[in-house]
Amino acid sequence: FGDFCPLDGTKYGHTIVIVDTTSALSCSQFALMDNIVFGEETLKKIPPYDRLSILNISGRDIQASENQLIFSKCRPRSGTKDTKYKIDRGNFWSTPASQLVGVWKRFNDGIDESLESLKSKEAGSYTQLLEQIKEISRLPKFGFLDNNEYRKLIIVSDLVQHSNKLNLYDKCNPNCIKWEEFKNSKKLKTWARMMLPDFGENPPQVQFIFLNENFDQ
Repeated sequence: FGDFCPLDGTKYGHTIVIVDTTSALSCSQFALMDNIVFGEETLKKIPPYDRLSILNISGRDIQASENQLIFSKCRPRSGTKDTKYKIDRGNFWSTPASQLVGVWKRFNDGIDESLESLKSKEAGSYTQLLEQIKEISRLPKFGFLDNNEYRKLIIVSDLVQHSNKLNLYDKCNPNCIKWEEFKNSKKLKTWARMMLPDFGENPPQVQFIFLNENFDQ
């Protein structure tokens, strides 16, 4: 029970999945995310004891600094032989495979329960994507500081920032603002510099799962 994490103090990796639900996820978008990010075969590629966390950006009455992880547990041993990690298999004397399979099921059930909370049809009023990445890089409560062995950030989003400073809904008609224009804008330059995250000496790997919208990717 608990977060399934070992208590020996060993450093492991941490993956955070940011899910942008400020525009309600369609059935096809949800299925895409579920298959690519949370499918069982994908989860088995995560090394045992690495932490997996899920963060929902809803844009509904909560600021980026106030947001909380909706799921955060260490990937337990699966009790199966169909992974590349021998430790997953268990052994008869100390950790029988049947016991590990039970823990693996609870881990997956927790993920499924968290994903159900992402199915709201209510749209958010803002999308603080840049602000959220900044807060993840600096707030200890997200557990994503550089004291992890390694880190990965997966961003599931249409990548349309919508905040007081930068509203891409206005700036993507017909084409989105270019990066050079954005960072050199007199109006946005100071804010853009403030929004740059600082992940320390060993920045995380970043993966984008782009949810198609009628905008310039």
